Amino acid sequence: MRTKPKKILNAEVDFEFTLSYEVIPEIELQPTDGLSVIREVVEVTEDEVNEQIEKIAESARTFETKDGKAADGDRVTMNYLGKVDGVAFDGGTAEDAELVLGSGRFIPGFEDQLVGVKAGEDKTITVTFPAEYPAANLAGKEATFDVTVKEVAAAAALEINDELASKLGIESVDRLKEIVRGQIESQYGNVTRQKVKRQILDQLDGMYQFDTPQGLVNAEFDNIWRQINTDLQQSGKTFEDEETTEEDARVEYRKLAERRVRLGLVLSGNRRAGRRRSDRGRNAARPLCAAPAVSGPAEGNPRFLPQHPPALPPRCARRSSKRRSSTSCSPRSRSLTRS
Repeated sequence: MRTKPKKILNAEVDFEFTLSYEVIPEIELQPTDGLSVIREVVEVTEDEVNEQIEKIAESARTFETKDGKAADGDRVTMNYLGKVDGVAFDGGTAEDAELVLGSGRFIPGFEDQLVGVKAGEDKTITVTFPAEYPAANLAGKEATFDVTVKEVAAAAALEINDELASKLGIESVDRLKEIVRGQIESQYGNVTRQKVKRQILDQLDGMYQFDTPQGLVNAEFDNIWRQINTDLQQSGKTFEDEETTEEDARVEYRKLAERRVRLGLVLSGNRRAGRRRSDRGRNAARPLCAAPAVSGPAEGNPRFLPQHPPALPPRCARRSSKRRSSTSCSPRSRSLTRS
């Protein structure tokens, strides 16, 4: 055995080896003439524009310190310390936290118990975290918050005028309305484009059925599964909380991975076909006496395997509506936050 490598290097014997690889299947492209899509057109109403501008004005509203009790709409500045079973929990402490009463930013019951407090007052608030609260260690549990009120401030009048626009760096309120309308139209446009894209992909998915290379599917599934587990860890949820099991989820996302790879190959094949048609058109337009292009050395080498096509952007309609961000354990509840 020791002499065999020397014999191979000296070209005395042949070097034999076994190579295993997957071949991307040949895809017979189907005509796309029959594809049809419906694109929704949404008219942005004046009420929608005014509603958004009111929210902008609300966020820019000023407050003035007042004497007396806090009322709905007033801003309370406070320190608080949250406890469960008498023990402080991570993320349940804040200093100089500002809260507009009635905004619904904190969990139910918290703001209601601050109505009537005064600056300098200490108060203990008892609340119960919602059962669907993102932090699993707090969901459904009763908690107390030791609150020290530092300031009570009343809101100034809500005015939508050129002065408001100027505070935002915009020349006039009319220009502000134009910008807001454009943003709303852009948001609607993004939604309709995604719907159109989904319609096209669904139709292509029904037109092509072939065995997908399992290496690509495995790689795509690993990416999806890694993201799913990251989302669950960040939200403190389990598969049971999402009304499924790990086994069923694996089957579901395996199918998603196969769909992504299959559509990726189809779209990649269409792009290559489009480039070939474009090249043929350019070649046909060349003068007959034109000198041939000089090929680079790499162009003469056979390509046994095409490059892996890029996977489609992550999409899972089932989970998109349930995606949650990482949340703190403060009385804020992102799942309950009002936009």
